[in-house]
Amino acid sequence: MEKNRNVFPLMTILALAGIMLVSLAGCTGEFSVSTAKISDAVMAASINPNTQEPVQKTNVFAPSTSVVYVCGKVSNAPSDTKVQSQWFYENEFITSAEITASGTDTFSFSLAGPATGWPTGNYEVKLLIDGKEKTTLSFMVR
Repeated sequence: MEKNRNVFPLMTILALAGIMLVSLAGCTGEFSVSTAKISDAVMAASINPNTQEPVQKTNVFAPSTSVVYVCGKVSNAPSDTKVQSQWFYENEFITSAEITASGTDTFSFSLAGPATGWPTGNYEVKLLIDGKEKTTLSFMVR
Protein backbone atom coordinates (compact mmCIF):
# COMPACT_ATOMS: atom_id res chain seq x y z
CA MET A 1 0.00 0.00 0.00
CA GLU A 2 2.89 2.37 0.73
CA LYS A 3 4.16 2.01 -2.86
CA ASN A 4 0.83 3.22 -4.34
CA ARG A 5 0.85 6.41 -2.25
CA ASN A 6 4.29 7.38 -3.58
CA VAL A 7 3.34 6.66 -7.21
CA PHE A 8 0.29 8.96 -7.31
CA PRO A 9 2.15 12.26 -6.67
CA LEU A 10 4.88 11.23 -9.13
CA MET A 11 2.30 10.40 -11.84
CA THR A 12 0.52 13.71 -11.22
CA ILE A 13 3.77 15.65 -11.63
CA LEU A 14 4.64 13.73 -14.82
CA ALA A 15 1.16 14.33 -16.26
CA LEU A 16 1.35 18.08 -15.57
CA ALA A 17 4.85 18.25 -17.07
CA GLY A 18 3.57 16.44 -20.17
CA ILE A 19 0.69 18.89 -20.55
CA MET A 20 3.11 21.82 -20.26
CA LEU A 21 5.42 20.32 -22.88
CA VAL A 22 2.55 19.75 -25.31
CA SER A 23 1.36 23.32 -24.75
CA LEU A 24 4.82 24.76 -25.32
CA ALA A 25 5.46 22.60 -28.41
CA GLY A 26 2.94 24.67 -30.36
CA CYS A 27 4.61 27.98 -29.50
CA THR A 28 7.05 29.40 -32.00
CA GLY A 29 7.95 32.51 -30.05
CA GLU A 30 5.98 34.66 -32.52
CA PHE A 31 2.48 34.28 -31.14
CA SER A 32 0.67 37.60 -31.25
CA VAL A 33 -2.92 38.66 -30.92
CA SER A 34 -3.52 42.23 -31.94
CA THR A 35 -6.50 44.25 -30.84
CA ALA A 36 -5.88 46.75 -33.65
CA LYS A 37 -8.70 47.47 -36.08
CA ILE A 38 -9.04 49.45 -39.31
CA SER A 39 -12.18 51.49 -39.92
CA ASP A 40 -13.40 54.27 -42.20
CA ALA A 41 -11.04 53.19 -45.00
CA VAL A 42 -11.72 55.06 -48.26
CA MET A 43 -10.04 55.97 -51.52
CA ALA A 44 -9.43 59.68 -52.13
CA ALA A 45 -8.12 62.06 -54.75
CA SER A 46 -6.83 64.39 -52.03
CA ILE A 47 -6.31 64.40 -48.28
CA ASN A 48 -5.69 66.95 -45.55
CA PRO A 49 -1.92 66.62 -45.00
CA ASN A 50 -2.25 67.63 -41.34
CA THR A 51 -4.91 65.08 -40.37
CA GLN A 52 -4.51 62.41 -43.10
CA GLU A 53 -8.30 62.54 -43.54
CA PRO A 54 -9.87 62.45 -47.01
CA VAL A 55 -10.86 65.73 -48.63
CA GLN A 56 -12.15 64.35 -51.93
CA LYS A 57 -13.44 60.76 -51.57
CA THR A 58 -13.77 58.80 -54.79
CA ASN A 59 -13.17 55.37 -56.22
CA VAL A 60 -12.98 56.49 -59.87
CA PHE A 61 -9.88 58.30 -61.11
CA ALA A 62 -8.80 59.77 -64.43
CA PRO A 63 -5.60 58.53 -66.11
CA SER A 64 -4.16 62.02 -65.52
CA THR A 65 -4.62 61.83 -61.71
CA SER A 66 -1.25 62.59 -60.15
CA VAL A 67 -1.70 60.74 -56.82
CA VAL A 68 -4.22 58.22 -55.48
CA TYR A 69 -4.73 57.97 -51.71
CA VAL A 70 -6.15 55.38 -49.37
CA CYS A 71 -6.85 56.58 -45.85
CA GLY A 72 -8.58 55.37 -42.76
CA LYS A 73 -8.43 55.01 -39.02
CA VAL A 74 -6.52 52.49 -36.95
CA SER A 75 -7.72 51.95 -33.39
CA ASN A 76 -6.68 49.92 -30.35
CA ALA A 77 -3.23 49.43 -31.85
CA PRO A 78 -0.55 48.22 -29.44
CA SER A 79 2.79 49.99 -29.88
CA ASP A 80 4.76 48.87 -32.94
CA THR A 81 1.66 47.72 -34.83
CA LYS A 82 2.48 47.48 -38.53
CA VAL A 83 -0.14 48.82 -40.95
CA GLN A 84 0.59 47.96 -44.57
CA SER A 85 -0.93 48.80 -47.94
CA GLN A 86 -0.53 46.50 -50.94
CA TRP A 87 -1.47 47.96 -54.33
CA PHE A 88 -2.65 45.86 -57.31
CA TYR A 89 -3.55 46.56 -60.94
CA GLU A 90 -5.70 43.91 -62.65
CA ASN A 91 -4.65 41.44 -59.88
CA GLU A 92 -0.94 42.11 -60.48
CA PHE A 93 1.10 43.39 -57.53
CA ILE A 94 2.40 46.96 -57.98
CA THR A 95 3.98 47.98 -54.67
CA SER A 96 3.52 48.10 -50.91
CA ALA A 97 4.18 50.52 -48.07
CA GLU A 98 4.18 50.19 -44.29
CA ILE A 99 3.79 52.45 -41.29
CA THR A 100 4.05 51.82 -37.56
CA ALA A 101 1.03 52.79 -35.50
CA SER A 102 -0.03 52.81 -31.87
CA GLY A 103 -3.24 53.77 -30.14
CA THR A 104 -5.93 55.36 -32.30
CA ASP A 105 -5.06 57.58 -35.23
CA THR A 106 -5.76 58.32 -38.87
CA PHE A 107 -3.42 57.11 -41.60
CA SER A 108 -2.94 57.46 -45.33
CA PHE A 109 -0.94 55.78 -48.07
CA SER A 110 -0.44 57.19 -51.52
CA LEU A 111 0.65 56.02 -54.93
CA ALA A 112 1.86 58.45 -57.56
CA GLY A 113 0.72 57.83 -61.10
CA PRO A 114 3.18 57.05 -63.87
CA ALA A 115 4.50 59.96 -65.95
CA THR A 116 2.58 58.56 -68.92
CA GLY A 117 -0.67 58.38 -66.89
CA TRP A 118 -2.48 55.61 -65.08
CA PRO A 119 -3.44 52.62 -67.24
CA THR A 120 -7.22 52.29 -67.37
CA GLY A 121 -8.67 49.34 -65.52
CA ASN A 122 -9.39 47.92 -62.08
CA TYR A 123 -7.17 48.42 -59.06
CA GLU A 124 -7.21 47.20 -55.45
CA VAL A 125 -5.53 48.23 -52.23
CA LYS A 126 -5.29 45.67 -49.46
CA LEU A 127 -4.81 46.97 -45.91
CA LEU A 128 -3.08 44.69 -43.46
CA ILE A 129 -2.32 44.80 -39.75
CA ASP A 130 0.76 42.88 -38.66
CA GLY A 131 0.70 40.94 -41.93
CA LYS A 132 -2.98 39.95 -41.78
CA GLU A 133 -5.38 41.33 -44.36
CA LYS A 134 -8.14 43.41 -42.76
CA THR A 135 -9.89 45.07 -45.71
CA THR A 136 -9.65 45.54 -49.46
CA LEU A 137 -10.70 48.64 -51.36
CA SER A 138 -11.31 48.73 -55.10
CA PHE A 139 -10.97 51.65 -57.48
CA MET A 140 -11.07 52.24 -61.21
CA VAL A 141 -9.16 54.37 -63.64
CA ARG A 142 -11.16 55.35 -66.70
